[in-house]
Amino acid sequence: MKWKKFRIFAVIATLTIAVYIIQGCFSDNQKYGELKSSTAEGSKTGPDTDFELEESKVQIVSSVDYGNCTRRKHVAMVKTHKCASDLLSTILLRFADENNLAVFLPVKPSSNIGFPFLFNPKKIRHRPSTKRSGKYDMMALHTTYDESIWHHLMEDDAIYIGLVREPLRQFESYFNYYHLPDTLHRHFGYVEPEDAIDEFLKNAELFMGKWYSRWESKFVYRKFLQNTMLADFGLHAHPQFSPSDYISLLLKNFDLIIPSEHLDEGLVLLRRHLCWDMQDFFYLPKNVAGSGWRPQYKFNISDPKVEETRRKLHRQFSSADYELHERSTKIFWNKISKLAHFSEELETFKDNNRKVEDFCRQWKRDSGIQTLKLPPSKFNEEIKIDRDFCVRISNDLMPAIRSLYRKRPSTLH
Repeated sequence: MKWKKFRIFAVIATLTIAVYIIQGCFSDNQKYGELKSSTAEGSKTGPDTDFELEESKVQIVSSVDYGNCTRRKHVAMVKTHKCASDLLSTILLRFADENNLAVFLPVKPSSNIGFPFLFNPKKIRHRPSTKRSGKYDMMALHTTYDESIWHHLMEDDAIYIGLVREPLRQFESYFNYYHLPDTLHRHFGYVEPEDAIDEFLKNAELFMGKWYSRWESKFVYRKFLQNTMLADFGLHAHPQFSPSDYISLLLKNFDLIIPSEHLDEGLVLLRRHLCWDMQDFFYLPKNVAGSGWRPQYKFNISDPKVEETRRKLHRQFSSADYELHERSTKIFWNKISKLAHFSEELETFKDNNRKVEDFCRQWKRDSGIQTLKLPPSKFNEEIKIDRDFCVRISNDLMPAIRSLYRKRPSTLH
């Protein structure tokens, strides 16, 4: 009898332990539960499935409803490198400044917050939120995306946006910006700057492997050379997932990813998400290649054979960036195809923005010009542009950032 009771007790104890183990495993994986479930879907769904073409979580306003919709002021932007991200960041920060929003900022004015390291706000000295909740209205600087951390910092109803660019063009720009041609020439004398990008792609494993330790650690970080855009989107914060599965998660969780080759379309589509005024999106071109002090190598991009070979090698080296660009661009155009009057609104925006650009550039030459009036349309009320507006949209990213510091408390985390 005692033996039977002991056996019963042993079975109950074993079952209890098993339950605790299962619960513990569930708890450990709870943070990535949504990611795992979407990964399971991703293994069954490819780039052309309805899974990625589902409706945005954010209601996109009808073009005739701008007067009735509510402005959305909470935006989290992944500032991808060399994807026209300075321009979009400047637009967002200008709006934040004019509306006294709480922006996640580093201690001192900079376009970086902890990049290129994985984002950890506990280790990054930053300015606290001016809101009682401790959360932020906007993020728009170079900060590696991490879903759990960003959602903890941002307001719950924030929309998540990002930029991508044709991967080879993005990599060529990235290669120039971080002085890679000169760096390779300096450390490996046989590599001429004009040939550096092709030499690198032909021998990527060699340059990324045993010789990497000879490179200057500050010029760029190895893991950000490969799939540079997806690295900005936080791929390296989730090493347990394949790039394809991680892309599926991004496409599900992000409200809008804009291909920078179609920036004006992206701004109009973003306006449909945010319900801002048209003038909030006016801009002057920024950060044009070839400007500034950085050396700019053209890499013979006019030669179609060279470009074909280079793109093939780069696609092999950074295949996930091509997948991210292609899949997100397909979703981008799918969203636009469902919107009424989009082409008409796009042309109105582009025409008005050209007029504003001409006015602001002319005003710099002739200070006697006072005001530009843009006529009303079904997409906007009458817009008045004055000198102050020209000064604001003429600001590059760093002046826009410094303007936020002048209006924010100096207390630091």
